[in-house]
Amino acid sequence: MFPLGSFEDYAAAAVERLEACCGSIRAPFIHSFPQNCCELISVHLGLMLEKANSHEKVEVVKAYNRHSDEWHFWLEIDNLVLDLTAHQFGQYSGPLVCPKPSPLEISFPDIERISPREAKGAATFDINYEIEDILAVFAR
Repeated sequence: MFPLGSFEDYAAAAVERLEACCGSIRAPFIHSFPQNCCELISVHLGLMLEKANSHEKVEVVKAYNRHSDEWHFWLEIDNLVLDLTAHQFGQYSGPLVCPKPSPLEISFPDIERISPREAKGAATFDINYEIEDILAVFAR
């Protein structure tokens, strides 16, 4: 398992690259990163982390707010929350890396945790190798 500080550094580096490249990547919603990209990014990163850290429990969190009819996705790796799109919400200025539980569970209280492979199977997009390349900082 990476130390928390390493995840924070990797998350900041990945977000910086995603923001710089989002206009040229051909994938759903990525042009508006971080808005509306949480499922896309969480699935890509979850698959990569699951492969690179097979001894760690990696889950994609599908969270829903019934009152606003909104979804949000993030990752949990053992006891760590990793949300590269948390800064689409006003209270965050960058990615969210913290111990579980996610503070966003208050806004999105209906929670389902699934494997990255299950999340990919339910997704309506294909794996994008440009996004994988940007997120590869986590697999080093």
